[in-house]
Amino acid sequence: MNHVDKIISTKWMLDDKNNSLLEDHSIVVDGNTIQDIMPSSQVAKRYSTDDKILLQQHIILPGLINSYNDSSILWRHNQNSIKKKIKNNLYTDYKNDPLDECHRDVSSKISILEMIKKGITTLCDSGAFPESMIDQAKKTNVRCTIGLGIQNTKSKWADDENQCLDKSLRVFDDYNGDPDIQFFFNPKSIKDISKEILHKISKISNELDIPVKMSVRNSEAEIKYSIGNYNCRPIEYLEKMEILNNKFTLLETINLNEEDIKILRKYRVNLDIDKYTKISSKNINIKNILDNKINITMSSGSVIDDSSPDMLEEISILSLLSNVSKEEIKTKDLLNFITINSAKAIGLENRVGLLSKGYLADIISVNINELLKRGRPSFDGIERKLKSNDIDNVWMSGRYIMKNKKLMTIIEEKIYDRFISIKNQVLK
Repeated sequence: MNHVDKIISTKWMLDDKNNSLLEDHSIVVDGNTIQDIMPSSQVAKRYSTDDKILLQQHIILPGLINSYNDSSILWRHNQNSIKKKIKNNLYTDYKNDPLDECHRDVSSKISILEMIKKGITTLCDSGAFPESMIDQAKKTNVRCTIGLGIQNTKSKWADDENQCLDKSLRVFDDYNGDPDIQFFFNPKSIKDISKEILHKISKISNELDIPVKMSVRNSEAEIKYSIGNYNCRPIEYLEKMEILNNKFTLLETINLNEEDIKILRKYRVNLDIDKYTKISSKNINIKNILDNKINITMSSGSVIDDSSPDMLEEISILSLLSNVSKEEIKTKDLLNFITINSAKAIGLENRVGLLSKGYLADIISVNINELLKRGRPSFDGIERKLKSNDIDNVWMSGRYIMKNKKLMTIIEEKIYDRFISIKNQVLK
């Protein structure tokens, strides 16, 4: 008989490959990892615990991963002003706003709060102040992969792209080795970064094994810019820069031709999608991308989309959109987009993204009482039935970070009171 930290027994759970449902199974957690998964009828014969959790009306999933997020959330509450500033190339006004010092920690903590409530245990964030997000993540005991933004325009973070890179490397050095803090380089776009810095990022990312996520919309305007300046399309230009590999992720892409797809397949590049890019895309067929062995991840979109980090909603909408366009994306693939695929893109595929022995115990439970009233749930199509509002428990590395819908590491009411006070100042 082995004594373990906790045993979570549930009516339903995804299997370790996310392609079927297991009934009446238990997850054995010891320390921060999953020790075993087995039928609940057998678990007491092999394991004892002082912490047994019984979930009779739930389905258990691995902790979700939001592949890209911006913690600069105060922008979401004044969309017309945001879009006007961006249209007038005044995005950096936000970075230099004197209120930033005041609201950055609140913005970071609100993002973490929203992440936990939506079942996200790994957040990939590229907000205005990476040090603030790291600090708040450590205080609230959550895992973050931090985007190190690099651009050639002045911001409060840095004066130019060289200083961006220097500061990014200092932040990386300060926190490298922390198991719950990882990093990715986040050059803004091919228009906002020079060849020289892109070469440096390529070299450093390979040497230090730091993933790269970059906006490559491949819009008509961006293609025209790339051809005019580099005599090739954007993705071909990135190939020439020798930055493409299996840890490079394209963000906000809305247009891919067959030559683009060949390049993505050649380098096993990751493609991030969200409902906004899918709706606005001209010729992105997800089934075709999957058939070409390109790893698809999902995010909640950029800050200007006024989006919340709701990954279950993302795959539900994508499932409906795909049915309309008759792409026939399987439930397994959709669930993988927000779990193991996103883990692969940031180099954590051996630690998170699956309910499997040896993986970190990142676990969420979703109450499906209403669904159970209509009979036995089926795996196919379940992505359209799971709702983030029904998530009631979240464990990260075996620790409760939300229990019965109550956050365990953040006092939610105080944070929102502070948030509203600062927001009112910003909107004056």
